[in-house]
Amino acid sequence: MANSEGATMQLLDLFAGLLWLSSVIFLLYLLDVVITRYLYRK
Repeated sequence: MANSEGATMQLLDLFAGLLWLSSVIFLLYLLDVVITRYLYRK
């Protein structure tokens, strides 16, 4: 029981890490798009 619970927590931690990483990449991409659009308008 304790082993499966630990595995579930590890899986949730991995999922949270992947979600955080993807959100950071998305924010960087969005920032890049905004900057390029701003420079293109200028």
